[in-house]
Amino acid sequence: MESVKMNLLLVEDEALIGLAESRALEREGYSVTHVLTGEAALHAVNSNGQSIDLILMDINLGDGIDGTEAAQEILRRHDIPIVFLSSHIDAFNLQKAERINAYGFVVKNLGYTMLFATIKMAFKLHQAHKQIEMREVRFKNLIDSVHEGICITDDGDRFVFCNSVAESIFGVGPGELVGKPLSMFITNEHLGELGRLAHKAKALEEDVIQDIVGADGIARKLQLRIVPEFDSKHHLTAAIAVFKEISEQRETENARDERDIEEKVLLRELEHRVKNSLNIIMSLLSLDAQRLTDESAKHIVVMAEARIRSVSLLYDYLSHSATYDRVNSADYVHDLIQLLKETYIYGRNDVRMRELVDSFEVDSRFCLPMGLIINELLSNALKYAFPSGQGGTVTIELRKTESEALLSVRDDGVGLPESSDWKSSAGFGLKLVNDLVNQLRGKIEITNRRGLAVTISARLGTEKVAWGTREKQTT
Repeated sequence: MESVKMNLLLVEDEALIGLAESRALEREGYSVTHVLTGEAALHAVNSNGQSIDLILMDINLGDGIDGTEAAQEILRRHDIPIVFLSSHIDAFNLQKAERINAYGFVVKNLGYTMLFATIKMAFKLHQAHKQIEMREVRFKNLIDSVHEGICITDDGDRFVFCNSVAESIFGVGPGELVGKPLSMFITNEHLGELGRLAHKAKALEEDVIQDIVGADGIARKLQLRIVPEFDSKHHLTAAIAVFKEISEQRETENARDERDIEEKVLLRELEHRVKNSLNIIMSLLSLDAQRLTDESAKHIVVMAEARIRSVSLLYDYLSHSATYDRVNSADYVHDLIQLLKETYIYGRNDVRMRELVDSFEVDSRFCLPMGLIINELLSNALKYAFPSGQGGTVTIELRKTESEALLSVRDDGVGLPESSDWKSSAGFGLKLVNDLVNQLRGKIEITNRRGLAVTISARLGTEKVAWGTREKQTT
């Protein structure tokens, strides 16, 4: 079956440039409509917007409205991805483009390869954005289906999210609670007491009892559980409150058990949907990687798939964990390495993988960045250490001391050129490693002798009991 052509609207005031770009895009398999002005673009979209899949918009369009003004007007009525074009990069054009929800910015004189890649990425980003919007609607419907009130407040105790049950408890209509301060529902005599209770709850995550007066003037007693959110500097940024109205006549244990069962079913359904969504994203990336012919673009897509795969693996471990926040280090690292082997050295028997991993419980807040770091370091080793079919060994070691974890990824390959500076590399993967190590408040040590060795030390945060060391060697 012949694939359906994607319809592009090209807005370019230079007729010859527009003709050349249209021909190049048509050779790439797109259907192109070319207009010369912003006004013509508005007319084309308003009269035939349903059939336009993407707009390539030149920023400078001569007389009349420019590209950014036309884009703003189009986006008020239509959900069409827009990629901006410009003859050169300057601060003025960038600032105008940044104010608009666009999907890319391409310099025209850099050739068509970047333009084609940006168009493909814009289609994928737009599709992902639509999927996220659908999931947000489903998530809100799920939150509204629970029996407790759920609210999120910012660091100034103003509501930024609430479900319909919370709105009912606070005596307001739909959408009226967001933006209001918590203090407007608390009587003066209890305001100071609430501050002390909230501080205690944020520190210990304990249930507290609080009296409120709703916007309808009705006094209510709430039982709250407050879960804090902190930034990397441990400053409180938000708080999630789950609460219910309680009366003198408490609900029976049977009613509470029934509600708990319903909530567990909903939680399992949510977990299933999240894992399914991650699998769909990985499948899409895998299909895209198979279709790409440009090796650089293909490597970027494969790396993105591997990063999502490491997150999905951790989520799968947590969903089967009895504690929901800790996993076994040896099991997780071993399975992660097996996945990365399939991604980067599938079919090669000359590269050996050696694992020296202490077995201990590790917190998910440490495990996620650790998994991403292993992904980046291992992919670099497998990509650069053994060129031209040269074989060798890559060793992954994770040790636990009293308060630290020591992660080492080393190879016996060709190493780095003496003139190269690993830490100052502009590569996204290496920058990601540096940022993740800083997040863990760790340190990096690089040894470029008889191969490359990268060693990272980071505090675990809470002490866990070590269960032994597992050594594995695979080809």
